[in-house]
Amino acid sequence: MHRKIHTHYITLLHGWMGCPNELSYVEKSIHNSINQNNNSNVKICNITSNEDKTYDGVENGGQRAAEEVEEFIRNDLEEHINKEYLYCRGDDTVSKDDDTDDNTQDTDTDGDNNANTNADTDTKNDEYDVHVTISLVGHSLGGLYARYAISRIPNRLELNMPTDETTNNNASVT
Repeated sequence: MHRKIHTHYITLLHGWMGCPNELSYVEKSIHNSINQNNNSNVKICNITSNEDKTYDGVENGGQRAAEEVEEFIRNDLEEHINKEYLYCRGDDTVSKDDDTDDNTQDTDTDGDNNANTNADTDTKNDEYDVHVTISLVGHSLGGLYARYAISRIPNRLELNMPTDETTNNNASVT
């Protein structure tokens, strides 16, 4: 079975001598909008790695931000895929409502016009098509960090998948 995962990540970067709390109003506004539109395939990352570290240049701050964004995306996707894998394998500790398929679509690959969503499905050979989009929102110096960070985030992220037999273990990033 071919499973598509499409997630949009919004990254918030504070400015000079700032902290993530300065962007908490923006973060809450985005969360409210996401909740009102039932859009669970949008995630927010409020960068913390530059707090108290805005004196060492755009290159260093941008690199820290890029690393944090990469780690946030990788951890979120791996958690999502692992939860889905455990749910489909019948693990009682994972519930269907645990955000396991909010941004996952099953695609019919055998031509029978039935996208199989049965929990008994063997996901051992599932292939995941993971597509990620990123928006960076920076305030003041955070905008410069964002410009540098986007140049450092790779177009493909390697993911640790739950099985050895998965054929696609990358996420495409735009």
